[in-house]
Amino acid sequence: MIFLSLALRYPETEHELGVDSFFIHNLATNIANDGFAEWILNPLSMFGWYPLSYPSGGPFLLAASSDLGGISIETTILFLSLAFGAMGVLTSFVMAREFRDDDLFCLSVAFIYSFAPRFLAFTLWSASMRSLFMVLLPIFVWSVMRTHRAPKPVNFGIVLGLFLLLASTHRLAALLDRSELTELRLRALEARAANTLGAR
Repeated sequence: MIFLSLALRYPETEHELGVDSFFIHNLATNIANDGFAEWILNPLSMFGWYPLSYPSGGPFLLAASSDLGGISIETTILFLSLAFGAMGVLTSFVMAREFRDDDLFCLSVAFIYSFAPRFLAFTLWSASMRSLFMVLLPIFVWSVMRTHRAPKPVNFGIVLGLFLLLASTHRLAALLDRSELTELRLRALEARAANTLGAR
């Protein structure tokens, strides 16, 4: 399935695609050239939650990968797009395993998720960080399910860390705060209340 994912994402054009791609490419180039991001004026700027800022996890990832690999930003975008496509197979499989311990079900979910038209579109030589958001989302759902079943501090820490990582990639993470995280807050309060009553 991973090899099929790589084959479908093999580029048919000579350059990256999408308006978002060129915008994020420019941000990554500025970071690579200047050594820092001029728009990071406040810790909230990393998540695009401060005026004139933008979620900067993607540009930093591109700049760092380009620098470490000694390749151009455009080539880095291509390699990361291929990697995100393959990672989508794995993360969706892990998420499905949390719902049901059935290989056929998990493989079906991984196939449907990783070859969904929108996911394919965002991982075809594009720097749009919706791709990274969609790759990490199944792991976030997995961590929420895990925490729901076992509300331990370490599991809550994993959920919080993944939420911040998602928030640094795209503003869509704001929608997660109103759904899964709200449920986890209620679950934590419920567990705390149960412990308090048990202590009495």
